[in-house]
Amino acid sequence: MEPTEKSKILHQIAANDFLPSLSPLTIQLIEAAADEQSSVLDLTRIIEQDPGLTTRLLKLVNSAYFARRSRISSVSHAIIMAGFKKVRLMALNISLRDTFPLGRVGGMDYDLFWKTSLYRALIAQGFAQASPLSQEIDPEEVFTAGLILEIGMLLLFHICTPPLKEGFPGRNVSLEDTISWEKEHLGVDHREAGRLVLHRWHFPEQIIESQKFFGSEALQEGRSILVKILEFARISTQFFFTTADDFQSLEASAPILGLPLEKVNEILVETFSRVEEVASQLRLMINTNDDLLRVMDKANRTLSKINGNLETSFVKVFNLISDLEQTPAQVSQEDREEKNKLLENAMEAVAHEIRNPLMAIGGFAHRLAKNVEQRGDVIEYVHLITKESLRLEKVLKDLVAYSQAYEPFIVTRNITHILDKVLEAFQTYLDKKRIQVVRLYKSDPLLVPLDDAEISKAFHCLLETVIYLLEGYDQAVWINLEGVLDHQEVRITIRTRAGQFPEEIQSFLRSKDFASKSFGQGLGLSLARKIINAHGGRLESAIDNEFQNLIVVLPAVKT
Repeated sequence: MEPTEKSKILHQIAANDFLPSLSPLTIQLIEAAADEQSSVLDLTRIIEQDPGLTTRLLKLVNSAYFARRSRISSVSHAIIMAGFKKVRLMALNISLRDTFPLGRVGGMDYDLFWKTSLYRALIAQGFAQASPLSQEIDPEEVFTAGLILEIGMLLLFHICTPPLKEGFPGRNVSLEDTISWEKEHLGVDHREAGRLVLHRWHFPEQIIESQKFFGSEALQEGRSILVKILEFARISTQFFFTTADDFQSLEASAPILGLPLEKVNEILVETFSRVEEVASQLRLMINTNDDLLRVMDKANRTLSKINGNLETSFVKVFNLISDLEQTPAQVSQEDREEKNKLLENAMEAVAHEIRNPLMAIGGFAHRLAKNVEQRGDVIEYVHLITKESLRLEKVLKDLVAYSQAYEPFIVTRNITHILDKVLEAFQTYLDKKRIQVVRLYKSDPLLVPLDDAEISKAFHCLLETVIYLLEGYDQAVWINLEGVLDHQEVRITIRTRAGQFPEEIQSFLRSKDFASKSFGQGLGLSLARKIINAHGGRLESAIDNEFQNLIVVLPAVKT
């Protein structure tokens, strides 16, 4: 678009040509609240001229937005309790919402715009109240800044021609794509328009200034804490209501705002419990159940991607480790170091692409599970997401452990006692799954040179795999422990009824081949076998009559 066209659009906005305007009463209230000579009586008289504004101000000041302990029943009391500045901001919030319509017009979804704006405002307010870096910021002012952060989008849409209105990206489109479209078709973006109109509407300078920055530019060193808070609130709501699935960005906000990740999750979850009441004061219809289900659906899709990435990473890491383990002794140290570096780089990539978003999803879902117990249609989905995120976290943890070089710290220990401790740790879970463990061994001590913690981990992995395969069955597991070959070896046997180990697991136990369809269980077995092999032992399987046996053989203390 030609520079003259851009200048024309900006001039229209600055001159208020063809644009919505605040009511004369609101302008009068804004000016009176900003005047140091004004009194409580002055503001009360202005507000009481509009019964609708009076009612909504009283509802808002008594809502979860302010969390008052005692009810406020008069305008003058509200002004005294809230203060001139907050009353001014509340009036602006209500009047701005009334200035623009609801519903869908062409490419603009006004309902989605105001819903997203309200979520963003509440999240920004929560960040401002919690962050130790924002002590100089008024949380109510931050709320308003969040509410009107993208107000310029409505202004630009208002002056678009009918064909442009049809193609306007005013629905679930990212900010970056929206601004790109605006610059291409209008020559100006809505953040520029927003700065002009907020200046004309007498907004505080720091709110006007916060319109300038978004994305990485907003997070640069030296930016105000208000700009950073608004950017992370924007990212959060963009994740909730657009196709973006960058959970990792939610975790990134914590250190920059000086908050623990758990607190960030708490703020996001609390927003869902507050939003409906505040929405009613602004005459917005919001169904938090639908919004929560949408977020959980996105989390589920993200976990599916993570699962696929983990499976691919497992194959790659497994092959790199196998290659490293099979490297002949005569290979140069330089070549060996190069292979180690490849493995290290592969695990760094896994951590970067998987760990952060996975931890963010898990933390958010865990916090959400504590706050939605009354929402029956949501809680089941939340628990499924929590369970899957925990499973993937364990797979990732096992993958990292499997990729690391390991030399056992050998000390002579009683293997009977170690096995008993592992079984005790599983008992509650076994009872829940209705799986009975039958111990066929005696309590007599059997001494084995081993690394206590790592052998316990290997037994844990093996039992977990067996329990997973038995899930859904009302069955038993038989455990035997015995010394063999004149007690030069110790054999631990985990027995189940035949047919419970699928072919993928059988194939894995027979060789070092990887079975992709069971990579979660295969990884546990891989880690267990790595630990057992490092002790000079071996992992075997065998079928004995109607029983299927998973066998661990370890060298015993030589006598």
